[in-house]
Amino acid sequence: MMPSKIVAKCAKILADKKWNIAFAESATAGRMCAEFSLTNESGKILRGGINCYEVFVKKQFMQV
Repeated sequence: MMPSKIVAKCAKILADKKWNIAFAESATAGRMCAEFSLTNESGKILRGGINCYEVFVKKQFMQV
């Protein structure tokens, strides 16, 4: 499986700037974190993610 072209491009830019990224996802159900994990730069940029699909999880853990 390969990441989308836009995600691969974003990952490269983040790595070049020595920035990193983390996700709190709902409707995407972890898709963005999964996409970034497929890039060559994932070990340099990806901090992790949490999937907060259900309202209970959003309220209790993310306080939204």
